[in-house]
Amino acid sequence: VWVHGQSYARFDVGEDLSAGYPPPKAGALNIGLLHTALDGHSGPHARYAPSNTQALSNHGYQYWALGHVHAHEALDVNGTRIVYPGNLQGRHARETGAKGAVFVDYEGANVRPPVHEAFDDVRWHHVEVDAATLDEGDDPVEALATRVLEATTGTRNAGKLAAVRVSLGGVAPRRLLAIPVEDLRDDL
Repeated sequence: VWVHGQSYARFDVGEDLSAGYPPPKAGALNIGLLHTALDGHSGPHARYAPSNTQALSNHGYQYWALGHVHAHEALDVNGTRIVYPGNLQGRHARETGAKGAVFVDYEGANVRPPVHEAFDDVRWHHVEVDAATLDEGDDPVEALATRVLEATTGTRNAGKLAAVRVSLGGVAPRRLLAIPVEDLRDDL
């Protein structure tokens, strides 16, 4: 197994560093480590050391372990595994869902599909509720609490402690507008 990687001196590198990685070692499993904003897969993250799946696939390594994006994503591009493992624990309300590590098994130079396993202790959720779906006679706290429970029970939360951000928007029934936001938040 050959592991190829590098760091960079400035946080705002603007060029594709993968272009400077050495060619793969023949007859070996070649793994590239790269902290990058992969085109089309980095979401709102800053464009540090941008690269793209085609360039990584064409480089000849069998596996690319990527950093920078805290959401798990595994791609198979022409037989090359390109994986953001994510992070072990969501750090704030924007890092929702299961967080953990990726286990990779291989035989020779053949890399099997990676398996993501959750290790997080607290799971972040974002529950968005359209106020227009709340009927005039509904208890808004009960309706919101029901939606929070739906999002945080069962396999979606896997028995983890849940931290929930609730967003209430849209056209609200008149009665709901009369409830002070602080009271609604505290009751929920």
